[in-house]
Formats: sequence, structure tokens, C-alpha cells
Amino acid sequence: RLVDPRNPDRITHPMAELLRSSLLLPLQGWFDEDDADFKRNDPAMRVAVSDRRGVSPLLPRDPSGEDPKAPGPQTPDGLASQPTLSRLNAVLSQESNLSVVREGLRELASRRIRSMRPGQQRLRYLTIDVDSLPVEVHGHQPGSAYNGYYRQTMYHPLVASIAETGDLLDARLRE
Repeated sequence: RLVDPRNPDRITHPMAELLRSSLLLPLQGWFDEDDADFKRNDPAMRVAVSDRRGVSPLLPRDPSGEDPKAPGPQTPDGLASQPTLSRLNAVLSQESNLSVVREGLRELASRRIRSMRPGQQRLRYLTIDVDSLPVEVHGHQPGSAYNGYYRQTMYHPLVASIAETGDLLDARLRE
């Protein structure tokens, strides 16, 4: 249900592949978006992220480009670059997509809790843990500010999660 504002004829990396990349990179310990450029040609990541089946994600695309008669999206050659993933973050933070992302987080947390401890009594209580999270920024990024305690320019969002499972519920940037 995410709204993709990109021109369909100019898309190289489908939204689903961008989302998989942005989720799998940090899960493997690659937290900086610049790491996406480093992992761009990693065969395991290419297969895990791609919508294409079999070994086709590993095959290089035709050096002449795409078939000029074929309309629509191009075939990706490797994972999305750091600038492409940065544009994904901008698309996801648009108001129309933000509500979809938040609803998805709540739905995932709800499904996980319902599937826990099969055959046993469900958790009677849950603890919603609200913490702040310092995120250092470099440069003049909108919404960032100098924090005297940490002595750096940063974002300092509030993050809500379920203490028993660690599931993220929501995050809000604050001044």
C-alpha cells in the first residue's frame, strides 16, 4: 500500500527490492547506507533481495543496456546504491507512506505476539518501553540539533517498543 512517486518507466530497483535491501543490510551488521555500495555485488544479497528467480539476479545485464522495445522498468545490475536507498528513506517518510509503515509495524508486532508460546497461556501483560535514541549526523541535516550532553549534532527520536519481544512499535523525531 506504499505510494511510489517514481516514474514507472525509469525505475531500476522495484520498491520491494529496496525495502529488502534496507532491512537486510543492517540485519547483517551493515548499518551505514554507504555500506550498500560495498555490498552491491555480493551474490547472497543479490539473490536475497531480488524479485527475480533462480540465478538470474547474478547474471549481468546486457552491456548495451535494455531492450529498446521493452517498455517499463530496467533490470537491476546489483543492489541499489546508497543514494537510491537515501531516496527510499525520503519516500517512506512522506506523510502518505508514514501511516502505512506505522500500521505495518503494529501489525507485525501483533502477529508475533499472537504466535508466541503456542499451546500455552498468552502473555497477560505487555510493557511498552519508550526510550530515546541518539543518532549522530554529519553535515546540516534538517531536524538535527546540537545536544550538549552528547556534545554532537544529532537526531534524538523517541522510540516505542514492546519490552518482552523487542518489536518496534513507533518512532517520533523530536526537537
